[in-house]
Amino acid sequence: LESRYLRASNYTQFIDKNELLHALSITKHMYPGIDEKKKYLFAACFTPLDKPMSYENYSFHWENYANNSRGVALEFEISRIPLKAFHYSLRVHYLSASDQNDLLTQLSSKKILDVVIESLFPILGSIKEPSFVNEREIRLVYNPGQETLRTENQNKEFDFNLGRDNSIEYFAKLPFDFKPRIDGVDSIMTLKTVHIGKEAEINDGQRTLLEHIIPIYDKRGVQFKWVS
Repeated sequence: LESRYLRASNYTQFIDKNELLHALSITKHMYPGIDEKKKYLFAACFTPLDKPMSYENYSFHWENYANNSRGVALEFEISRIPLKAFHYSLRVHYLSASDQNDLLTQLSSKKILDVVIESLFPILGSIKEPSFVNEREIRLVYNPGQETLRTENQNKEFDFNLGRDNSIEYFAKLPFDFKPRIDGVDSIMTLKTVHIGKEAEINDGQRTLLEHIIPIYDKRGVQFKWVS
């Protein structure tokens, strides 16, 4: 909330190494530069709020991504249409390994220019195994080229963490705001609501802090809601 940006992780640092990397390994023979290009693909993951927010409607997410309803869910809405350059909003498709192989085999059997393959990166990076279908995921993908990454980095739109093995892990900053385009921030999203899990434990100190924070964010259009 203080920095007003979300982190879009680099695909090479995703926990599930089969995402995109499997697709790239199959198409590698037709596009030798693919290993280098995958360094410039970033994604942040969301779930569409197409049902009323409740534990029953989103139990999978509350259990698996919010510490069994002890955490919070942040609700955003897109505040910029169209999105910024090199940004894509894509719904994840859940295909079995055999279906993925069939798709990529058909792709590799055709003569396709390198530039077309590169433009397909965000789509290839939005395919997952059917076992993840309960996520109902949507991804905000950022796919800058090497030159863009170098230029944008000077503008502080990228940053890095040190991994457990002290390796450098880059991420892209996706700016959001409390109201569109205030303070000169060219935001992509607006924070709309903070949904608090039904099992969230709040001590007296935290409750006092919330009582002071909520009115401040309320003036900026951010709601706090307890999920039942």
